[in-house]
Amino acid sequence: MTSVDSEKEKDRIVEQDPATGTKVKKGTTVGVSISSGKAAQVEIPTVVGMGREDAEAQLKALGLNVTVEEVAGNQPAGQVLVRRAWRGLEGRQEPSVKLKVSKGGQSGNNNGNNTGSGSRG
Repeated sequence: MTSVDSEKEKDRIVEQDPATGTKVKKGTTVGVSISSGKAAQVEIPTVVGMGREDAEAQLKALGLNVTVEEVAGNQPAGQVLVRRAWRGLEGRQEPSVKLKVSKGGQSGNNNGNNTGSGSRG
């Protein structure tokens, strides 16, 4: 028996294996999945501008799965630049949340302010 999130009423069988109508020998084990009821809804907070560790801790405390991608940026290293969540601002318990976090100031990629090569004189 396995408990699963489901739109079905709590404690209802939502899946079984083998499937209904399958002929099996007497004594065969039948696996069932029981609804734990609707998954709790959580509001995914705004963490853009926060430090990586604080943002991850806040999201994980809500039971959310967090992945992090470090990207080039002019903001301080470790600052959250973008938060992407599946299901918009409201998500089921344990949706995936991806944070894009700054690697810190990067040379040669800010506002076209190139120095040295390519100068005309």
